[in-house]
Amino acid sequence: MNTNSEHGGRLKVLVVDDEPTILFTLKRILEHAGYEVHTAQSGREGWQTFQQGQWDLVTLDRSMPEMNGEEVAAEIRRVAPKTPIVLITGFTGAVVRTWLFDAILGKPFRPAELLDHLRLVLAKYAQPTQRQVA
Repeated sequence: MNTNSEHGGRLKVLVVDDEPTILFTLKRILEHAGYEVHTAQSGREGWQTFQQGQWDLVTLDRSMPEMNGEEVAAEIRRVAPKTPIVLITGFTGAVVRTWLFDAILGKPFRPAELLDHLRLVLAKYAQPTQRQVA
Protein backbone atom coordinates (compact mmCIF):
# COMPACT_ATOMS: atom_id res chain seq x y z
CA MET A 1 0.00 0.00 0.00
CA ASN A 2 1.16 3.51 -0.75
CA THR A 3 2.08 5.74 2.16
CA ASN A 4 0.79 9.13 1.01
CA SER A 5 -1.08 9.59 4.30
CA GLU A 6 2.11 9.03 6.29
CA HIS A 7 3.66 12.05 4.61
CA GLY A 8 0.70 14.37 5.11
CA GLY A 9 -0.70 13.84 1.60
CA ARG A 10 -4.19 12.83 0.62
CA LEU A 11 -4.92 9.17 0.02
CA LYS A 12 -4.63 8.35 -3.67
CA VAL A 13 -7.54 6.39 -5.16
CA LEU A 14 -7.92 4.90 -8.62
CA VAL A 15 -11.57 4.62 -9.70
CA VAL A 16 -12.33 2.36 -12.68
CA ASP A 17 -15.83 2.24 -14.20
CA ASP A 18 -17.06 2.29 -17.79
CA GLU A 19 -20.23 4.28 -16.97
CA PRO A 20 -19.39 8.02 -17.19
CA THR A 21 -22.15 9.01 -14.75
CA ILE A 22 -20.95 6.54 -12.10
CA LEU A 23 -17.33 7.56 -12.67
CA PHE A 24 -18.21 11.25 -12.26
CA THR A 25 -20.30 10.56 -9.15
CA LEU A 26 -17.59 8.46 -7.48
CA LYS A 27 -14.95 11.08 -8.26
CA ARG A 28 -17.07 13.88 -6.77
CA ILE A 29 -17.94 11.93 -3.61
CA LEU A 30 -14.33 10.89 -2.99
CA GLU A 31 -12.81 14.28 -3.74
CA HIS A 32 -15.33 15.91 -1.43
CA ALA A 33 -14.21 13.45 1.27
CA GLY A 34 -10.58 14.52 0.78
CA TYR A 35 -9.19 11.78 -1.46
CA GLU A 36 -6.96 12.41 -4.48
CA VAL A 37 -8.90 10.67 -7.26
CA HIS A 38 -7.75 9.40 -10.65
CA THR A 39 -10.16 7.71 -13.04
CA ALA A 40 -10.16 5.19 -15.86
CA GLN A 41 -13.08 4.37 -18.16
CA SER A 42 -12.31 0.72 -18.88
CA GLY A 43 -10.67 -2.26 -17.27
CA ARG A 44 -7.75 -2.12 -19.67
CA GLU A 45 -7.25 1.61 -19.08
CA GLY A 46 -7.54 1.00 -15.34
CA TRP A 47 -4.86 -1.69 -15.40
CA GLN A 48 -2.53 0.56 -17.44
CA THR A 49 -3.15 3.49 -15.09
CA PHE A 50 -2.54 1.27 -12.06
CA GLN A 51 0.87 0.30 -13.41
CA GLN A 52 1.87 3.95 -13.78
CA GLY A 53 1.40 4.98 -10.15
CA GLN A 54 1.18 4.03 -6.51
CA TRP A 55 -2.31 3.72 -5.08
CA ASP A 56 -3.72 3.66 -1.58
CA LEU A 57 -6.96 2.09 -2.84
CA VAL A 58 -8.60 0.94 -6.09
CA THR A 59 -12.33 0.76 -6.82
CA LEU A 60 -13.47 -1.38 -9.74
CA ASP A 61 -16.71 -2.01 -11.58
CA ARG A 62 -17.26 -5.66 -12.42
CA SER A 63 -18.87 -5.48 -15.86
CA MET A 64 -16.63 -3.66 -18.32
CA PRO A 65 -15.65 -4.45 -21.90
CA GLU A 66 -12.22 -5.89 -22.77
CA MET A 67 -11.19 -6.53 -19.15
CA ASN A 68 -13.72 -6.89 -16.33
CA GLY A 69 -13.20 -5.90 -12.71
CA GLU A 70 -12.28 -9.42 -11.60
CA GLU A 71 -9.59 -9.63 -14.29
CA VAL A 72 -8.15 -6.25 -13.28
CA ALA A 73 -8.21 -7.25 -9.60
CA ALA A 74 -6.37 -10.50 -10.39
CA GLU A 75 -3.62 -8.55 -12.15
CA ILE A 76 -3.37 -6.06 -9.28
CA ARG A 77 -3.17 -8.90 -6.72
CA ARG A 78 -0.39 -10.52 -8.80
CA VAL A 79 1.87 -7.43 -8.76
CA ALA A 80 0.69 -5.55 -5.65
CA PRO A 81 -1.08 -7.97 -3.28
CA LYS A 82 -1.36 -5.44 -0.45
CA THR A 83 -3.32 -2.88 -2.46
CA PRO A 84 -6.86 -2.53 -1.08
CA ILE A 85 -9.50 -3.22 -3.75
CA VAL A 86 -13.24 -2.49 -3.51
CA LEU A 87 -15.64 -3.81 -6.14
CA ILE A 88 -18.64 -1.58 -6.85
CA THR A 89 -21.18 -3.43 -8.96
CA GLY A 90 -24.82 -3.73 -9.83
CA PHE A 91 -24.37 -7.49 -10.18
CA THR A 92 -23.17 -8.66 -6.76
CA GLY A 93 -24.47 -12.19 -7.40
CA ALA A 94 -22.31 -12.49 -10.54
CA VAL A 95 -19.00 -12.05 -8.70
CA VAL A 96 -17.13 -15.34 -8.94
CA ARG A 97 -13.76 -14.59 -7.36
CA THR A 98 -14.84 -12.70 -4.25
CA TRP A 99 -11.47 -13.32 -2.55
CA LEU A 100 -9.89 -10.78 -4.91
CA PHE A 101 -11.73 -7.95 -3.17
CA ASP A 102 -11.54 -6.45 0.29
CA ALA A 103 -15.17 -5.32 0.02
CA ILE A 104 -18.04 -5.54 -2.46
CA LEU A 105 -20.53 -2.68 -2.61
CA GLY A 106 -23.76 -3.00 -4.56
CA LYS A 107 -25.14 -0.30 -6.85
CA PRO A 108 -27.04 1.81 -6.13
CA PHE A 109 -25.31 3.00 -2.98
CA ARG A 110 -25.48 6.03 -0.71
CA PRO A 111 -22.37 8.24 -0.49
CA ALA A 112 -22.07 7.54 3.26
CA GLU A 113 -22.21 3.79 2.56
CA LEU A 114 -19.37 4.09 0.03
CA LEU A 115 -17.21 6.12 2.39
CA ASP A 116 -17.85 3.69 5.26
CA HIS A 117 -16.73 0.76 3.08
CA LEU A 118 -13.56 2.58 2.06
CA ARG A 119 -12.72 3.56 5.65
CA LEU A 120 -13.15 -0.03 6.85
CA VAL A 121 -10.96 -1.41 4.07
CA LEU A 122 -8.25 1.20 4.61
CA ALA A 123 -8.30 0.56 8.37
CA LYS A 124 -7.71 -3.13 7.69
CA TYR A 125 -4.50 -2.26 5.84
CA ALA A 126 -3.30 0.39 8.31
CA GLN A 127 -0.09 -0.39 10.12
CA PRO A 128 -0.74 -1.44 13.72
CA THR A 129 0.80 0.80 16.32
CA GLN A 130 3.83 -0.61 18.09
CA ARG A 131 3.10 -1.35 21.75
CA GLN A 132 5.62 0.04 24.17
CA VAL A 133 7.13 -2.62 26.39
CA ALA A 134 7.89 -1.39 29.93
